[in-house]
Amino acid sequence: MAEIAHAALSLVCMPSVTGQMLALDGGQHLQWSPAAPSIRPPSDNRTPDGA
Repeated sequence: MAEIAHAALSLVCMPSVTGQMLALDGGQHLQWSPAAPSIRPPSDNRTPDGA
């Protein structure tokens, strides 16, 4: 609750805001990493009858 109150007070006291997102997650966003790319086998161009 204190984190939210601190963020709200900061917004009120700032002379301007540029549209920045405030992440109120206790710092979890600092450990974010993108998902690993999926590894797919090469496409199989053969027809269903094996030709």
